[in-house]
Formats: sequence, structure tokens, C-alpha cells
Amino acid sequence: MPYDKQPPGNVRSAQLAAMAADHAQLSYEYLNSGDIDAYTSLFEKDAVLYHPELTVHGREELERYHQRNAGLRSYSVSRIVVSDRGEHVVVIGSTTEPGTDERMGFADVFTVSSCGLFTSQRAFRFALGRRDPR
Repeated sequence: MPYDKQPPGNVRSAQLAAMAADHAQLSYEYLNSGDIDAYTSLFEKDAVLYHPELTVHGREELERYHQRNAGLRSYSVSRIVVSDRGEHVVVIGSTTEPGTDERMGFADVFTVSSCGLFTSQRAFRFALGRRDPR
């Protein structure tokens, strides 16, 4: 579609919402596979990660942060919720802490730019308890 012929707001919003959901799912697949370059490509250059232990500014710092932590945990996504206009995505899931059987839940809230890249991620973590020994 030519740049000067942008779709109406509701069509653009539906497209952005679908893209945001796809990008959210891909972000965890990339983290799980250790493809940090692909992961950070989903973020704007000046994106911000608000994590419980720290705040990370910019795509380059985000890449360094995830390179240091690559392979320490894998993520299991159980639900992705996208706002009607696609400007926010909430991802809910779980992970197991490295070296323990302690399961952690997560809820990550992404803010999405008009071109479908993430401008911020707010990470929330909570304990789920030990795995069932079955």
C-alpha cells in the first residue's frame, strides 16, 4: 500500500494489534533460542526496559543485558492480550529460575509504536512455587 494511502484508523489499528501480538510471541521465541539480535530488532532504538532489578535504556543496552543473561531461563507464554488499537500488549507466562525448581510467573506489558516496534517493556515477576515432583 502506498505511503500516502494509509488505511483508515480502525483497519490500521487491527493491523497494528495483529503485528503487536506476533512481535510479542516472537520476542519470547527469540529469547528461548538465544537469538538476541532478532529479539532486539523488535524494539525501537530508544526503547526502555523496566525490570524489577534495573532499568535498561536503548536497544544497544538491551542487547548487552540479554547477551549477559542468554540461556539462563526459558519462557513459556500462556496468554497474550492486545489492546483494541494495538498500542499495548500484555504477555503472561512462566519461567523456572536457573539452578532451582522455583517457578516464576511473569506479566510483561509492552508499549507499541505506530510502526509496530516496542517502545517499552515493563516486567513484573512473581513466585508460583515449586514444581510438582510427578
